[in-house]
Amino acid sequence: MSVCKKSVNSLLEPPTPKQLKHILLDNNEISEEKLKHNESIINEWVSCQAHFPENIDKRFIRNILRGCKHSVEKTKQRLEQHLIARHMYPEVYSNRSPFSKDIVQAMDVINIAVMPKLTESGHRLFALSLNRFDPSEFSFVSGVKLFFMLYELMMASDIIYSGDIAIFDAANCTTSHLTKVFGTFLRTTTMLLKEAYAIRLKGVYVVNAPSVIAKMMAAIKPIVHAKVRNSIYIHEDSRHVLDRFGPEYLPSTFGGTLKPLREITSDCYDVLNDNADWFEGQNSVKITRPPKKVQKRLLLEDLDLGLEGSFRKLEID
Repeated sequence: MSVCKKSVNSLLEPPTPKQLKHILLDNNEISEEKLKHNESIINEWVSCQAHFPENIDKRFIRNILRGCKHSVEKTKQRLEQHLIARHMYPEVYSNRSPFSKDIVQAMDVINIAVMPKLTESGHRLFALSLNRFDPSEFSFVSGVKLFFMLYELMMASDIIYSGDIAIFDAANCTTSHLTKVFGTFLRTTTMLLKEAYAIRLKGVYVVNAPSVIAKMMAAIKPIVHAKVRNSIYIHEDSRHVLDRFGPEYLPSTFGGTLKPLREITSDCYDVLNDNADWFEGQNSVKITRPPKKVQKRLLLEDLDLGLEGSFRKLEID
């Protein structure tokens, strides 16, 4: 089952000529010939891997290649690790119907949306927030599952971009919410982001941050690597992201000129629902007998996730 191409592409406007020039340079995509040449190498390699599934989306492969800045060997590694992760972590990758109980609940509680316009530099903006505020209704595992569903659907899009920026609206976020986030599953989530995708994260902006968030980040920053630490920005309101990106790129929720965040989120969730058959077909896109050497790369105890300490040491007052 192929992705609903028109539906997926409707979520993000194509880049302007000026944006495209920056994107191609940033992606190390110097020509159409280079893209086709590297794609042919990857696709031929995929066809020779007897342990690979047969129905890998070609657009998915293309976007991993671009995320790896056209490093063929890195693309091979990321693709294989992604397919193995689908087997190793069923809590994230199994039963991913948009109509399943846990995903419907997550859609009701959480806003996860890609903004319809690329930034001037060609970056894709994701915005996340709570839609319902009762901590008892919030499931971090289901939220992560929903995020990866939307992210992978976007990876089957034809729209080219040069990296991702995440904006978290922390309004109405309580200590009870944070306790659920900063558990053992956070390490799994961090590992998957680092090892099973080709995400090029350009920045993380936390806006409308209550004091508990400031305390939490003050505790976290000393135990993460400088590269991670320097890409996280905490703000008491949303004025900084409005000034940083401009109102035309942001929802009215943040003072921008786009629709409210919940309405943009609803558009994204509608596209997820439209592609329920695609997600069902994706259940078989995994490596069920992974090579032990590659599988070991996805075990948490063997990974350096950019942490110099342990989240168990983190105390949230």
